[in-house]
Amino acid sequence: MAKPETESPHILVLDEFADDYRPYLAHLSDSVSFASAPHAQAAGADVLLAQPDLAADYIRTHRPVKWIQSTWAGIKPLVAPLAHTSVPVTGIRDIFGAQISEYIFAYLLEDARKLAHTYDAQRNAHWRPFLPGTLSGKHLLILGTGSIGTHVARVARTFAMHITGISRSGRPLEGFDSVADIGALNREVGKADYVVLTIPETTETHHIINSTVLAAINPDAMLINVSRGNTIDEAALLHAIQNKSLRKAVLDVFAREPLPSLSPLWSAPGIVVTPHIAAVSIPQDVSRIFLSNLQKFKQGSPLDYKIDLAKGY
Repeated sequence: MAKPETESPHILVLDEFADDYRPYLAHLSDSVSFASAPHAQAAGADVLLAQPDLAADYIRTHRPVKWIQSTWAGIKPLVAPLAHTSVPVTGIRDIFGAQISEYIFAYLLEDARKLAHTYDAQRNAHWRPFLPGTLSGKHLLILGTGSIGTHVARVARTFAMHITGISRSGRPLEGFDSVADIGALNREVGKADYVVLTIPETTETHHIINSTVLAAINPDAMLINVSRGNTIDEAALLHAIQNKSLRKAVLDVFAREPLPSLSPLWSAPGIVVTPHIAAVSIPQDVSRIFLSNLQKFKQGSPLDYKIDLAKGY
């Protein structure tokens, strides 16, 4: 257990939207400052409440800090700078599940209920009844059974979907009809109507969706990626879509962001592009987690949501 802090730590909120955190941290008074870039705050900080890329820039040019609370779910920019240090990094959990589930089910329902038919008929003023589909009974495969994947599974249960999870261990988990380990991925993608990625960014998940997996996937399936851009081999995905070995893909994250204007993903039939908006860090929610951890930090108690930098999550 860490030693209790005898003095109030100097906290630096280092985030593109740093000023949006002021209403929730104002009571900390003189012990907190706010900046939207590392160079904007010269004073040495003991604690960073920061987005990881800015935190990484800060710790390269300033004195070491005692703790970093990320404002993002992913912390990859901090892995290398902190590799040989003992600085604890804590993440944020249980605040993205609802947002990401809304995003996923917006597209699942649009697909299942064939809303494109409705939009097209209305544009042409055609009264054209058709038989809509349903999510009930459809097979949903969720890669990643952490807090976000588990929340998605709970929502899927309300639509009476069949839910399979993929995790490193393959251990059974409440809310899933079954859970398989990563070695079963090729088999499981062939059974799924919908494949959703909610996995963290690690060396193991790099291009986890590759040409081999896409060759095994159900060609009538729809793939949704709300995890990290490097989890999909984008060239292999584009080839699969163009060759109709995958019906549709909804992508919110990309290997390079912003997605370059000349990327063929923008115009490929069957691919939906959104600008990394499936879930956003809401300052009120992040501040609540930070303030709870700040009390623990001052008391020398174990921090919630501590990140294993070796694993990346």
